[in-house]
Amino acid sequence: MHALVSFTALSLLIGSCSVFKPQKSARSLRDVAIQVVVYTPHCGGAKPTETYQMGFTEPLATKQFGLYRGTVYRDGMQPMQRITLNEQGNCALKLENGFYFLMDEEKALPLDEFIAKNSLENNPLYIRKEDSCFKEWQQTPDFYFQIESDTTILLQKNAKCWTGTNPCLGYIGPSAP
Repeated sequence: MHALVSFTALSLLIGSCSVFKPQKSARSLRDVAIQVVVYTPHCGGAKPTETYQMGFTEPLATKQFGLYRGTVYRDGMQPMQRITLNEQGNCALKLENGFYFLMDEEKALPLDEFIAKNSLENNPLYIRKEDSCFKEWQQTPDFYFQIESDTTILLQKNAKCWTGTNPCLGYIGPSAP
């Protein structure tokens, strides 16, 4: 009888240990809202309104990006997912805490196609920088951000007059009056 009581007590103790056993917690996903805009300065021309004189910001509508985890792009990296911004430059994601970056999907093209798509060949108003500029631009993330909680992130790209966001073109045409 004493053995039966001891066995029962031991069974209850062992069985109850599983209740206190730490459970692996599922990685929590954060609700992330991203808006991407482009700021363009006033570049001359007709007298602008007071608001336009300060430049303007527009959503980067329907643009496609690769989403990567980390802070450094390495040749051959594949995006963890592809995202497309809506007409207002927005997208909603669920992400774990950590560091991320976005790269324009055009940067996944072979270098010669990327250069052809982003250079203004035979346009006397522009000069095209060396291929090395395009290669560096192609391998540079467009936006970096960190997730620590549910959040809304505004990402802004700054454009230049007449060349937009392309760092490998120079404008040599006349200035606007």
